[in-house]
Amino acid sequence: MSTGFIHLDVFKQTPVIKGYALLIGNEQYDEFSDLSGPIKGVTEIGKLLENNYGYQVESIINASKKSLIRKFDSLSRQNYNDYDHLLIYYIGQASFNVRDKEGYVIPIDAINNGSEISSYLSYAEIVKLTDGISCNHLLLVLDGAFGKTFSQIYDRQFSAALPKEVLNFELKLKLRTRYAITSGGKNYVPGPIKGEPSVFTNQFIIGLKNPGTDNILELNELKYYLVQQEISPAMSSFGSDEPGSDFFFIVNDK
Repeated sequence: MSTGFIHLDVFKQTPVIKGYALLIGNEQYDEFSDLSGPIKGVTEIGKLLENNYGYQVESIINASKKSLIRKFDSLSRQNYNDYDHLLIYYIGQASFNVRDKEGYVIPIDAINNGSEISSYLSYAEIVKLTDGISCNHLLLVLDGAFGKTFSQIYDRQFSAALPKEVLNFELKLKLRTRYAITSGGKNYVPGPIKGEPSVFTNQFIIGLKNPGTDNILELNELKYYLVQQEISPAMSSFGSDEPGSDFFFIVNDK
């Protein structure tokens, strides 16, 4: 496994950036319909992050609510350097409660009787658990049904991020990043072949494979790949995000 340390030559004093990723793939549910493709998606993203970007990757397959909360708590107690980046990527079932207008991630042990939403993990809980993580640059990606409701609740839109030429990398890296990208739509959109990644995750993978000539993939560039399919992805800032912030995938300096 690579070290995850990345050096940039664009700074007068070269910073050291370490990338972390928590990848969650839920396929087999106790009471909800099983999905086909999340595990393959998590596996492919993990390999790209490790091999191309030097990330330190941890994958959780078929996560219960308790295991998710425990892992988020563990991340909150971890120490990070100022420029470190943390990606949290969830692939699986999700839901939306019309009464309280809240979206939910559905753990594998969630109860499916229409009223036991306490067994789900709400977007509000996810925001609280992730915003408190000390890593300055955090990107949350949710690939599941009703994912678009995240941006409807936390409506500071992705367009608030300034383009690369407006803020240089050094300044952007000093700003706290809290962004969420969700797959949108009302249903999980599987890939064209059973067992393959979803349409949304496949586009995310294509984006990771194409960082550009500068070997840096930023949010606006990643957005280009996600909107190529009719999956209506939504992007928004949340929590303690600072205007003009960004999240960078930087090709590993091997």
